[in-house]
Amino acid sequence: MLNVGALDSGTISGCFEYACGAGLDFSIIRSLYARLLVAGHPGPVVGLVRATCNDHLDVVNALIGTLGINVEAVDEPGYTALMRAAINGHRDTVNALAGTHKANVEAVDEGKRRTALMLAAMKGHTDSVKTLAGTHKANVEAVDHEGRTALMLAAFYGHTDTVNALAGTHNANIETVDHHGRAALAIAVLKDHTDTVNALAGTHNADVKAVDKYGYTVLMLAALHGQTDTVEALRDHGA
Repeated sequence: MLNVGALDSGTISGCFEYACGAGLDFSIIRSLYARLLVAGHPGPVVGLVRATCNDHLDVVNALIGTLGINVEAVDEPGYTALMRAAINGHRDTVNALAGTHKANVEAVDEGKRRTALMLAAMKGHTDSVKTLAGTHKANVEAVDHEGRTALMLAAFYGHTDTVNALAGTHNANIETVDHHGRAALAIAVLKDHTDTVNALAGTHNADVKAVDKYGYTVLMLAALHGQTDTVEALRDHGA
């Protein structure tokens, strides 16, 4: 049996984080937490993040609901538990955090100013995207530090299913442009994601004649980078 009373604060913090991340029995977690009630100690926050990352929803619920750990607390990189759940595609945990625990779906990280929806979109976690944008009404038009929406981030990484969900079901504006004057179609072209290009230009009627702030059309961008398949796709769509 672990003798919690014999451990120093740093060791207890490490044990607490491990116990949360491993989804251990809550009585162990509660015992460790009781020793961490010191001002400003980061252990409780990190424990919540660990439980969230590893999708231990029962632990997440207990940490917030029973122990009262702040659902909006951020870890060292500036992510909330909701953001971590979104990044990892844990839809049920996303739903619990945004629903039961009222996590702010519009909170942004401290670096790139991205919401949980953006983070889910850039990872291609379509179910989490649908939960955030649909059930919890996350703003699909919010932009990050580069002026990019969740749709643009999904296009950047070639997550066509996520692009279809955002542009279709959730009515994201496909013509919004980033700081370079490029919409989701141009971004998909630059990354040579031909399937995503076809979805945006075909299914969602993105403007194939749009020009970025440097004077390039999407066809020019594809040709400039030698993207033969994407060039052909754009021509098929009237570029």
